[in-house]
Amino acid sequence: MKKLVVPFFGLIIATGFFACQKPVDGNSGNVLESSSTTAKQAEPILFKMNNAPENSIIKWNVTPNENVQINVGGSAYSREAAILFGSAGKYTVSASAGSATSSTLVTIDTTIYPGPADTTGIMLLTHDSLTLTPSSVGTADSSGLVIAAITRNKYDCMNNFLISKLYKYGNDYTIVYSGVLIPKKCQGGQSKAQSMMHINDINDGIHILKINLDNQVYTGSFTKTGNKYVFTWPYNDNVVKITPLVIQ
Repeated sequence: MKKLVVPFFGLIIATGFFACQKPVDGNSGNVLESSSTTAKQAEPILFKMNNAPENSIIKWNVTPNENVQINVGGSAYSREAAILFGSAGKYTVSASAGSATSSTLVTIDTTIYPGPADTTGIMLLTHDSLTLTPSSVGTADSSGLVIAAITRNKYDCMNNFLISKLYKYGNDYTIVYSGVLIPKKCQGGQSKAQSMMHINDINDGIHILKINLDNQVYTGSFTKTGNKYVFTWPYNDNVVKITPLVIQ
């Protein structure tokens, strides 16, 4: 992978970055640690399950689970996860491994996360691929989309940031994914890069959707009818995948 603008860069591992919060059930043995209890929409919050039995598969769950993306570091055995929330509100995040469980509460406000303020550099998305997960927000004429994106490859820091920018041309949309920001306050080891794109107030009808990844453009479309969105996307076995293709 190529690196750009990296004056001081490497694998940075920070320890002690999780903040304890009182568990939902009041049992101090079931604390799910989190890097924060409040965040902006699409801002990564890191969670760690300390009471998981060794070598156990950990299952992560968020309630409510709409417009949420869970990014597990390493594998299903990892005790850490970075989670994005695409809508404002209160969420319960829980993790379970066998008979052990942990849970905590987080609050997401109405602002959208612009990315880390301080970075050590940008990593290019060369030879990477994306999975895009659309979900609907709002109702009827005022409904829109949250498109969560996650890379196949892993990059330094669990709180890294997938750079994305939205362009609107009439009723058509282009999203450009140009790299991964590595935050100065690196947390954790390595993880896939992720972000969420909010597209608001979409009109009923057919819309062209273009995804630009590593300067390659992939073109499809989606049709909006009220709260229902149907995607036409010919690349689902290729570099850019959209799933599901029908949401409402």
